[in-house]
Amino acid sequence: MNNVIAIIHLTSYGFLHPGRERFKRVTKEAWPLIPGSTLYGAVAAALIRLDCQREQASLDNCNQCIANKQTRCGYLALLTEVQEKRLRFSPLVVSAFKPDQGFYTAADYSREAVQAAARLGICPRAPLGRETATIYKERLHGLVAHQPFQHYRGFVRTTAGFLPQLQRALRALPFFPFGGGRGKFTQAEAQIVRQYSNHSDFCPPRPLTHLGLLTPAILPASCRSLGSIGGSEKYDLENFRLRRYTFWRTGLYWEEGYTAEFKGYGGPSIQKHLTQARLGLTEETVLHLSEPQPQAIQRLFLEGLGASDYTYLGWGQVYFRE
Repeated sequence: MNNVIAIIHLTSYGFLHPGRERFKRVTKEAWPLIPGSTLYGAVAAALIRLDCQREQASLDNCNQCIANKQTRCGYLALLTEVQEKRLRFSPLVVSAFKPDQGFYTAADYSREAVQAAARLGICPRAPLGRETATIYKERLHGLVAHQPFQHYRGFVRTTAGFLPQLQRALRALPFFPFGGGRGKFTQAEAQIVRQYSNHSDFCPPRPLTHLGLLTPAILPASCRSLGSIGGSEKYDLENFRLRRYTFWRTGLYWEEGYTAEFKGYGGPSIQKHLTQARLGLTEETVLHLSEPQPQAIQRLFLEGLGASDYTYLGWGQVYFRE
């Protein structure tokens, strides 16, 4: 199938908390960008609401639809693209580009990844007891959030066949909550402002030896090494640090461990939303490559660095450094 790079422009209209990790201190931190997982979740939720005829798009219900050959569903198409590794959502970075400015390349994305950071503010928040309709005063805390009316840009690597489904989901985005769960969301609108059918037009190959890590690179579950990076077996790491990450999820996600399959997340307890802790390279790591290959660098930028069951959600995103 023909591959397409779709440039996404998103505008937020309220305080946006894209998540970070579990609340541990008085202030709950936020990513200074919009993770690809946030956009993936929004697209998945939109397609479920547009097409799903069942009460919930669970793994069992989706398997029943497949068994009954009821496959004209955008959400099932999304899951198929993920399973076949034909779909990847990059992080969205704060952008100085406007929606009517269509031209955008990997160099523009890299420059904004280095220079731009979301305007952040702190919103006071206290959890609401839903059964008693009272606020837990002892759990009052500050929520770091992106301030309203900001523009973001990123890209989605997809196929020409799935592109209409992606466009449908983005058109429906203003009608659904966007961002973190449990009341930490806003409204946003997004559109595809440009398409590249040739990867070299978006990400022209050039001799690069320095790459930055924009989001954590999760190591494969079976090893503690990333192997070759950008076609180079020899490389040095600057600002290098390993740590364990857990992520909040709701819905179906592709996971690769002893078996490769979709796993359902969600439920009344927090633990049912959290992934297992995984070891990863921290963001802001700088990679110095000894013998990079231009085509491998291009592929690394588009596909991400690290475990493939995390890279499709925007983790392991690299950017070019001069």
